[in-house]
Amino acid sequence: MQARFNVLATTLLLATLASAQNVHPYSAFVANWHEVKGPKSVGMSQSFEDAGDGRFRLILFPQRAPAAQTIVEGRCDGRAYPHVHGDGSPAASTFTCKLTGPRKMEYVFTQTGESNWKTSTGTQTVSADGKSLTLDAVHRDKDGKSVEILHYDFERRD
Repeated sequence: MQARFNVLATTLLLATLASAQNVHPYSAFVANWHEVKGPKSVGMSQSFEDAGDGRFRLILFPQRAPAAQTIVEGRCDGRAYPHVHGDGSPAASTFTCKLTGPRKMEYVFTQTGESNWKTSTGTQTVSADGKSLTLDAVHRDKDGKSVEILHYDFERRD
């Protein structure tokens, strides 16, 4: 009887470990996130998807026409991945990220073109209950000078 219990317990433990290894590393972020309306809100939204094989797909402004969306697909491995517009044209920006916990990501977003900022560095953190996300960012000009400090609150809408 004890031997059967040990086999059952071991089987359950191995099944649990196997399923835990198959959990997407970005699972806390996978959702449709919409900015909570506030005095400085810009109506930002982002869709974070599991792209398979340890990759993610991040779509900024998914509610807009494809040419106004920016999409990046990659991994949070410290490498820069290019954005494209929803119509497939290059977006002249890159996204780099690193997971620093099960619900926290550090990122660097760079862009070229006409803007008062060229680099955005920050964090995205998903709440313990998975219903909200905060984004804190510092925008810097081409010389590295801080031009803007931002805080956004998002709510999950699946």
